[in-house]
Formats: sequence, C-alpha cells, structure tokens
Amino acid sequence: MKYFVILIALVSLVGCASNKTLNSQAISYEQLNELGNRMTNRDCPMIDYYVNYIEDQLRYKGLYNRPPESMDDADRKYNAKAHVIIWGLRIGCANPSRYTQ
Repeated sequence: MKYFVILIALVSLVGCASNKTLNSQAISYEQLNELGNRMTNRDCPMIDYYVNYIEDQLRYKGLYNRPPESMDDADRKYNAKAHVIIWGLRIGCANPSRYTQ
C-alpha cells in the first residue's frame, strides 16, 4: 500500500511537470505598439518567432481569425496593430532596404 501511494504521487508529479502552461495573459496595446516601433532588419532572422508571438497574443485576446465586424473599437485597434506588425515584418524582411532611411 505504501508503495502504491508513492507510485501515485510520482506519476502525478511527472504529469504536472510535463504540462507546459502558456502565459494566457495578452500584452497590452501599448506594449504591442512599442514592440512594433522597435522592429528593424535585425529582427528578420527571428521573423517566425515574432509572427508566432503576435499571433499568440491575438489568440489570448480571442481575436485570432475573428471578423473585425464582431469586435469593439479597442479590439479592432489591437487586431489592426498586430496585423500591421506581422505584415511589416513579412514585407520588410523580403525587402531589406525598407527600414533604412
């Protein structure tokens, strides 16, 4: 019986350790805007990371693949800014001279 209790405890600990929990708290619009303002050509090697990160933020907010007509103004603004950053990266990284002045 003692070994059974230990075995159950170990299995539950292993199960807890293997469950990766994502940070389900989306960043604010101000943080998203700041992130977008800091993007340069140096971020192109990590384009997939940034696009995935921003798409995750949209998922956390419940805006991913949601039609803009069903959003309130704050959500529409957040959604638009996220997509501006994503497409800015995709277009900017395909055209390296875009960010030069």
